[in-house]
Amino acid sequence: MTDLPDHDPAPIDYASPTPHEPPPQRAAWPRFLGWVVIMLAVAVAFMHANFPQQTAAELAVPADNELNLLIISRYAVGTHSFGGRGGPFVEESHKMLESMDQAARTERDRVRVATVAGYLVGPKVAAQRLVSLYDHVAEEDEPLAGDIKTLLDIYRDETPAPDEPAQQRLIDRYGYFARLALAHDRPADDPLRRQVIAEGRRTFVVLIAFMIMAFLAVASGLVLLIVGIVFFLSGRWRSDYAPDRTISNAFLHAFAIYVAGLLLLGQVVDWLAPGERSFVWTVALMLTMPLGLLWPIIRGEGTTSWRHAFGWHGGRGFFREIGLGVVGYIAGLPVIIVGFIITAILISISGETPSHPIQQAFGNMLSPLKIVVLYSLACVWAPVTEELMFRGALYHHLRRRWGWLVSAAWTSLIFAAVHPQGWTAIPVLGSIALVLATLREWRGSIIAPIIAHACVNGVTITLMILILG
Repeated sequence: MTDLPDHDPAPIDYASPTPHEPPPQRAAWPRFLGWVVIMLAVAVAFMHANFPQQTAAELAVPADNELNLLIISRYAVGTHSFGGRGGPFVEESHKMLESMDQAARTERDRVRVATVAGYLVGPKVAAQRLVSLYDHVAEEDEPLAGDIKTLLDIYRDETPAPDEPAQQRLIDRYGYFARLALAHDRPADDPLRRQVIAEGRRTFVVLIAFMIMAFLAVASGLVLLIVGIVFFLSGRWRSDYAPDRTISNAFLHAFAIYVAGLLLLGQVVDWLAPGERSFVWTVALMLTMPLGLLWPIIRGEGTTSWRHAFGWHGGRGFFREIGLGVVGYIAGLPVIIVGFIITAILISISGETPSHPIQQAFGNMLSPLKIVVLYSLACVWAPVTEELMFRGALYHHLRRRWGWLVSAAWTSLIFAAVHPQGWTAIPVLGSIALVLATLREWRGSIIAPIIAHACVNGVTITLMILILG
């Protein structure tokens, strides 16, 4: 019987994988096939996000911009409420009407803006806007014309106020905007008026606090980024990731299986359950991830090679990697801000507003269960799955031939293109992905990119819940 060693074996250094003889020359067609599948899937996903299949009637009617208008209107009401009878706060709230007019896409959006004008400027202005809208839609959209009539009864002194069923129908259709209209002339101590003002003030305070914290975080990130660049240029920047130029195409094929399966299964489930797009992508991810992860093992890659490729190890310590993931997120904020500015410029030029299936969650009241599910999907499931496949399998495959910057840029472009926000969001999504790829190169382990990814999603969701909750 062999004696056991009296000490623990040395840990595997994933930054320096065990060298072995290069494999014999392989045919080029498997790699070519993998890239063909990936590019086709990316192209289809990009076309679906930017040119959705719609009927001629649907294309003739643009989608509402209710969520953006809701945020702006609540902020304007909050700003106005802090201004009293005059002053810069009131002037600023009035200027926001111009932004809301520009953001309104449909006649229903313009009805929403009219209710905000009625609260900020006065009932006469709201009535004028509504009369103009009624003349335009009276023969084309009978339900909308009925809503406008109900609102005119609210704003005109000479007409009786609508009954409670009519008011409730208005609230069911327009939510905050309807309550804003109903509260415009009520006394300060009226519960409804106090509620709409409180919601506006909450949005105002949250956004101001967020802007202050964002400024401090970006300033701190800029300092960290400069330090990192200095370390890099001076040769003191140490990468814990080491490319393996002897691996097969199994990791490229694993990513191809993931992205193609995500697309195909998403389309199948979307056909079976139309209108549940966010659920579709979740189901597709759950079904494609196991096969994508197991494919390199099926193809004969060893466990050590698999863990090194996906970054599925503790790096220099699990909790240390978590902390450095947060540090990396903060240091990457200036880069993300640059991407956001470019996206904002593209939006202003094109008029195209990015959207995301997760916005569906904010269309209705969020229950505690929905909030838990939302955080679980956006801050746990999505970061883990996307980092394993993008900054794991795909990045590792690219690094066998290319340097860090080319591999990070190519991975980031694919990452941005397959997301459903639309082409104007590619700069900001690409900048986020570039930060995550840099973290993978720096740390070797996938833990830091997962944590940074979770921070990006978590901050966004928390801000939306605080603004609209």
